[in-house]
Amino acid sequence: MSDLPPKETPAHPPIAPPLAVAAARSKSPSDWPRVLGIVAIVFGSLGVLSGCMGLLFSILQSKFEDAVSKGGGPDIFGAMQGWQGWTLAGSVLGMVISVLLIVEGIGLLRRRPWSIRLGYCWAVLKITFELVNSIVGYFIQQDIQQAMFEGFANQGTPMPPIGPEFFKIMGAFGFVVGIVWGWALPVFLIVWFSRSKIRAEVADWSVAAARPDRSAGG
Repeated sequence: MSDLPPKETPAHPPIAPPLAVAAARSKSPSDWPRVLGIVAIVFGSLGVLSGCMGLLFSILQSKFEDAVSKGGGPDIFGAMQGWQGWTLAGSVLGMVISVLLIVEGIGLLRRRPWSIRLGYCWAVLKITFELVNSIVGYFIQQDIQQAMFEGFANQGTPMPPIGPEFFKIMGAFGFVVGIVWGWALPVFLIVWFSRSKIRAEVADWSVAAARPDRSAGG
């Protein structure tokens, strides 16, 4: 018999998890896809609603013009009549771009790699659309201002104390605000998706999405 003392049996098994399990637990999924996905769906839904209101306004614009002309006031809606084609086209384009944003938000919630590519495409379309829409909006506002002052002059009523220069300044201010507001989300998404950390995480989405296909093929 050996003189070595018997080995003591541990009272309980080791509680430390294996390294693979510990690494999996420490690497919890990030929360930014859910946050950005919800933001995209909310803003996309608001954009669709805004587009519907723009279409409704364009359809009823002629009725508003008739009511104003009968009242003898400035022909504001008549000044907007020349821009009705853009109002209709802009409303439809805005709705289409908003629907793309909703689809992107759904893809982000499901952590699909295609949502990032769609996000880049949406950002470029949104930036271009907001630039054109702000420029057209500035000229529409100037035409409305001119029609308003011409209406006051034709009626012989005193001109308002606010002169045309004020409306030009407000039009330029509205143009800048429209650009800043319209570009905020697309510029943020382009910067966010371009980060190396985010690109690496999206690459993991691709691996996770392809893994069931490999297992099914085997």
